[in-house]
Formats: sequence, C-alpha cells, structure tokens
Amino acid sequence: MLHWLIAPLIVAAAAPVPAPDDQAHLELVDDSFSAPLYVTAPEGDSRLFVVERGGRVKVVVDDQVLGTYLDVGFLLP
Repeated sequence: MLHWLIAPLIVAAAAPVPAPDDQAHLELVDDSFSAPLYVTAPEGDSRLFVVERGGRVKVVVDDQVLGTYLDVGFLLP
C-alpha cells in the first residue's frame, strides 16, 4: 500500500520544470468537457488528448473535439 503513496511523489519529482523565463498561457479549446482532469499533446503532433473524470480520453484536432479516443471507465471502481 505504501507504493500508492510514494509513486505519485516520484512522478511529480520527475516532471520537467519550465525555465523561469518561459511564459505559460491558457487558451480555451472547448467548453463541452464534463470534468477535464488533464491535457497533453505528443511532441510534434497537433492533437490534444483530454482526460476526463470517469475514464474517457478525448482527442481534439484543430480546436474540434473528434470524440472519445479511449474509455477506461470500466476499470474504475
């Protein structure tokens, strides 16, 4: 059980930290997500992957939500 407590800390410690001179900005892509938790984009790829509560991963291309890319909701308790 201890590994469930330690693993997130190890992942957080390994995450890259932006340089102080990097400018972060927010941009609204779509407001139709029910409960977005995380967004990521493969390097060199224009697609965005949005992870929603409930286990759905949706793909966004050119500011258009194309639909559910993956649904792992059946794995959740």
